[in-house]
Amino acid sequence: NYFPQYVSLMKIRGIESLSVFYEAESFPTYSAVGIRDAAAQLDIPILMDVQLSVHRGNGYLESPLANLPTNNNPLSAELRQELSDLVDDLIFHDADAIAGGTYASLCRNLLISFKERNYFPKSLALNSCLTETTLADIPTLAPYVYGPSAWDPRLSGYSYSENVNNPVYDFPSTTQNSTAELFLGAFTAHPDWQAEFASTRALPIYQAGGGYVCGYAIAETARLAESFDPESWLTNWYSITLETVYGPIKLDNVGHNEAKLYLILQVNDKGVFNIAAPLSSATAETIYPAPYWDERIFDDSPFSNPVQWPFMIGIGILVVILIVFMIILFTWRKRPQILAASFLFCEIICFGSLLSYISLFMWGMYTSTVLCNLQLWLFVIGFDLFLGALLVKNWKIQKIFKAAKHLKKTSIDDSMLFYAILTVLSFDVVVLVIWQAGFPIVAQVYQPDPIRASTSY
Repeated sequence: NYFPQYVSLMKIRGIESLSVFYEAESFPTYSAVGIRDAAAQLDIPILMDVQLSVHRGNGYLESPLANLPTNNNPLSAELRQELSDLVDDLIFHDADAIAGGTYASLCRNLLISFKERNYFPKSLALNSCLTETTLADIPTLAPYVYGPSAWDPRLSGYSYSENVNNPVYDFPSTTQNSTAELFLGAFTAHPDWQAEFASTRALPIYQAGGGYVCGYAIAETARLAESFDPESWLTNWYSITLETVYGPIKLDNVGHNEAKLYLILQVNDKGVFNIAAPLSSATAETIYPAPYWDERIFDDSPFSNPVQWPFMIGIGILVVILIVFMIILFTWRKRPQILAASFLFCEIICFGSLLSYISLFMWGMYTSTVLCNLQLWLFVIGFDLFLGALLVKNWKIQKIFKAAKHLKKTSIDDSMLFYAILTVLSFDVVVLVIWQAGFPIVAQVYQPDPIRASTSY
């Protein structure tokens, strides 16, 4: 049972409360016992302790082996309601850590329910075999979940692969253990294995190894006790020290195996299993508290922030108004009022304003180097056109009225005014070119909190 090690790790990380759920079957029930014992020893209050009805073979896993790769079985209305009530209670109590023992399919549906409610506990530990076989979508559903070393065949004490000797992992290998050889020999010699698995050369599953070790321990106890007297049996049961295919065995006074190093894994955001504890063997820092589902998403699509929408809508309305004005001015360009107002300069003012407003849209699309630079160029050119045309138009009107005041006739060629606008515009374009060449603007995404992508900007 790895849960005592998990609870100890979470105590180090500072949890102050715990919730427990488990299915009313053997290994989930034993998991709950391990959680309660560890919580009592470490003085961590349990806010919620729920026993679920038995679901194996009743909707969650109609065929335990055939449905393991996907676990997409539809839930009955009764089971769906029980799961919904469980999730609601877990969210209501919102303990610092949630730990539970159940089967893979229920775990998967639990994670889906958490995701649908945009909830994820600060720490979640499951005693279910969430592997690529039992949960194909680990990278999307299981990041930051804690689990036992059984999730990774390189680390599990029942592994027979040579990879278990990988020096990256500080874990006692049992590959060369004599009991492993005896067990594998007996397993592969069995007629059932020869009939079903000889062609695939499949190795035995860990339950088979565990069952073998239990029988081995009982046989060793019987040999030492030399009788079936209960007292003698118990005395020798708690005194045995064995090296087995399942790792070393030495029981403490409550029946926990204190000789075996229990590794705790945590799934990272890429779906990779990292060793989280014991800390001396950790391959990555534990993530606590875990982020909510929506905190894991960095949406860099245009206008993804709802705060931007009122401003973008307002700018859009102004852009439409400007376009309408430009069309009206062009349609009425022959009218005396429009001619007196300098039609071309009025159009340039509207066009410059239009470019400036469009540049503001780039603030909501600020996700690439091109858009960063385009926003700057559009705003500077638009502002130059707007203000330049406005100033020269007003200067022309001021000259006309000043000449009329002295009863003088004056004529100002529009081409001269265009040159004035182009002079200012050319100066700013040269400055922009020098700026871009010497100090280019490059878009960067900052992640103040790598596991909470929503904080990126």
